[in-house]
Amino acid sequence: MAWAVARSLAISALLCTAASAQVGPHAPQAKTRDELDSFGLIFETAGPAAAESFLRLFPGSEFMEQAQLAAMHNRYDLGDIPRSRQLALAVLTINPESPDALLHSARLIVTPGFESPGQFAEARRLAEAGIARVKTMKIPTAADSRVWLRTRNSFLAVGTSVLGWLAFREGKPDVAVGLLQQAAAYDPQGEYFYRLSLLPASNRSDLSGWASRAIQAGPEWITVLARHRLEQLNQNEAR
Repeated sequence: MAWAVARSLAISALLCTAASAQVGPHAPQAKTRDELDSFGLIFETAGPAAAESFLRLFPGSEFMEQAQLAAMHNRYDLGDIPRSRQLALAVLTINPESPDALLHSARLIVTPGFESPGQFAEARRLAEAGIARVKTMKIPTAADSRVWLRTRNSFLAVGTSVLGWLAFREGKPDVAVGLLQQAAAYDPQGEYFYRLSLLPASNRSDLSGWASRAIQAGPEWITVLARHRLEQLNQNEAR
C-alpha cells in the first residue's frame, strides 16, 4: 500500500536528512550498545511503539530528533494527530530548520478532520519554509540517488498539498486542483487523492475516482474518510 511505502520513505528521509546536515565528528553517536540496538528497532518494526520506547529510555540520546520524527510519522499514519503534533513541535525545538518537521507541522494544521483555520497563515509559512529548505539540500555522498529523489519528492508533495488546500480554502479551486495533482504526482498518497475528491469538478466520476484511489492507498483513517466521501458522491449521483 502507498502509506507503507511512505513510511519507508520517511525513514529514508530521517537518515538522509541527518546525513546531509550532520557529517564527520558531529554525526549522532550512541553511548551504549543498548541505545544503538533500541534505535535500530525503530526501523525494523512497524508502528510507533519502538520509537516511543526509545524516547522514554534514552531522553538524552543524540538520536532524539530521528526517533521523534519516526514516532511523528507513525502516529500520523495511525490518525493520532495530537501526538503527531506534539512530536513535530519537539523536533522543531531541537532543530528549527528540520524540513520534515516544518512540512509536517504545516500538514497538521490542514489535516482532514483537524483543520485549524485560524492558523492557515502559519501553515503557509511553514510549508514555504519547508519547501525552501528542501530545495537547498544536496544529496549526501553516500546516499542512493533514487532513494534520495523519492524522499525529496515526498517532502515536496507535503508542502505542495498544503499550499493546494489553502488555495481551495481561499476560493481558488483551479489553483488547488493543479497543486494537489502535482502533490499526488510527486508522491501518490491517499491523503492527496482524498483532498482531490473534495474539490469541485465538472465530471463527478473524476471525484469518485480520486476517492477510490484514496481508499486503496490509505492509511486506514484516510480510507475511512474516503469511503464516506465515495458514499456521498454515489448518493448524490442517485438523486
